[in-house]
Amino acid sequence: MDDVPESPQHLYRYRSLDGKSKDWAKDSILNSLHYFSSPKAFNDPFDCRPVFKLDASKAELIKYYEGVFSRQAQHMSREQRRAEARAKVSDPNSDPRNPQNLEALHRMYDEIVTSRIGVLCLSATPKDILMWSHYANSHRGICLQFFARGNTLESSQPVRYKAVRPVVNPVSQSHDEMLDRAIFTKSDHWDYEQEWRLIQYKLGAGVYRIPPEALVGIVLGALIEQQDRRDVLEWADSRDIPTKIFQARISTTKFELELNEIRN
Repeated sequence: MDDVPESPQHLYRYRSLDGKSKDWAKDSILNSLHYFSSPKAFNDPFDCRPVFKLDASKAELIKYYEGVFSRQAQHMSREQRRAEARAKVSDPNSDPRNPQNLEALHRMYDEIVTSRIGVLCLSATPKDILMWSHYANSHRGICLQFFARGNTLESSQPVRYKAVRPVVNPVSQSHDEMLDRAIFTKSDHWDYEQEWRLIQYKLGAGVYRIPPEALVGIVLGALIEQQDRRDVLEWADSRDIPTKIFQARISTTKFELELNEIRN
């Protein structure tokens, strides 16, 4: 990603304490284990699904396929690669510009993006009312505060919010550029989330460990149940690393949440 801004000093993850989610939250606090989701599980059906286009001349396609063959069929000579590329582009049944072939290529790329990466979704703010409602069981959950400098979280990158869906083109864009556009672009309907993403590119969705010292604080939801509150405080006390505790409160005069530090 070009011109990636420095990550905020702190990033946040909203967590529910409802049902099994409570066990997962406990595992995150005590064992530093966090689930990186598959894009297939996202609540936005447009997320990680760009518009797929192949605007290219015949000469550009030949050059593109020569590159493909040079990577995948290294035993072929340069002349053989060029001949195979010309044949592929000249055959209507294999020309990727054919709508049917383009759709198949789109499905293949979509499968790669949605099944081979894992995403840890974070936010730059712990005070968003909608995120507390959507991801922390209607303000009854918690929000984890991470220090995002000098550790794994420093690799997090911000989501770009756009009014127009991103377009990917395998002929004119590199694989990395296409992934970047797909993973880090969302509709501007979601810009309130101020999202940052940490990506697991090789192993896909699953549980991964974040350095324990990265978790530096926990925000208790404004409507957290008393038993859940006691449990979270007990988990925090069980950590070897000091963990600040904040209590979210509903403002009496504004549509805002106020955070009060109750333990440091």
